Amino acid sequence: MPAPIRNYLGQKPDRSLVALGTVLALGGTVPRLALGVAGVTTLTAVVLTLVLARLESHPPLELMASLTASALAWGAGVLLSFASALQALRRDRDEGIRQLAGARTGERATASYLWARVAGLAAALFAMIGGGVALAGLVAMLAARHAGLVFQCAQSTVASLVYAAGFAVTMAPIAMAVLGARSRAGGYFGVLVLVFLPELLLEWSRKILPEPWGELASLPSALASLRGALMPEHVDALRFVRAAVVLGIAAAIALGWLAYQLSRLDEERR
Repeated sequence: MPAPIRNYLGQKPDRSLVALGTVLALGGTVPRLALGVAGVTTLTAVVLTLVLARLESHPPLELMASLTASALAWGAGVLLSFASALQALRRDRDEGIRQLAGARTGERATASYLWARVAGLAAALFAMIGGGVALAGLVAMLAARHAGLVFQCAQSTVASLVYAAGFAVTMAPIAMAVLGARSRAGGYFGVLVLVFLPELLLEWSRKILPEPWGELASLPSALASLRGALMPEHVDALRFVRAAVVLGIAAAIALGWLAYQLSRLDEERR
């Protein structure tokens, strides 16, 4: 077992669980590749912002943070989620990480382990996406001073950081629940059905659901609604609450399914 993981497990659980989960989430080649992809995406957004700022027309600088958030979430964010969650429950069981966590937390072993895994992945996702959004938003604000769009860029950046937080808090339990205990093929099929298929059927869903809720029928659309409710000239508190409630329900269901998957793994060894 890698030394950093042993060190975190040797600390008091209440102060080290998220750090442990973050170390586990970022371990391996593909998660590091996701960080590289995030860096390239952020750099591209910064360069594009600077290029647009030099145009004589009125470039949409207030949208740069939003575009960066979407690119990071559905690019590097998905890559990191999939790589970190794929067969993570089985891998932790076979490598003894769960047993060591249980030795430190006693009766709270299962809950503490799940918290470490989900919160650690969520923290890694938010740090990666939110960091890129903050940098792109700051550059947009500096570039927009001559156009008088600093406040709009700042508001868009805040909305995009909320988007990043919503993505992290929702995608982390979903990825762990669907990919953590399944085979590679089964896990990817599950993610396709739960995350991307509803987006493809969104137009159909909007026709059968009440108008305020139709846009919340898929995870990408619900996240876009969460951000859109805070964007300049489109602030809508009720829309924000609806999106937050739907995303919270999705995360809670995923956590419940994750706990069930963990109990099934435990039964396999009895």
